[in-house]
Amino acid sequence: MSETFWSAVGAIGSTLAFFGVVWQAFLTRASLKTSQLMTADAIRSRLDSQARKAPSR
Repeated sequence: MSETFWSAVGAIGSTLAFFGVVWQAFLTRASLKTSQLMTADAIRSRLDSQARKAPSR
């Protein structure tokens, strides 16, 4: 096959790899945001339960 064909195949492969890395970064960022929200919710729940146990003045 011609060199042009293999150059095109290489360019397409590189483009797909680039979009794969971008997609992975997007998923990682979304996962981190979810993790932070879950941590904040756990802290909020712990504080709420401690507030209920504290005697009122």
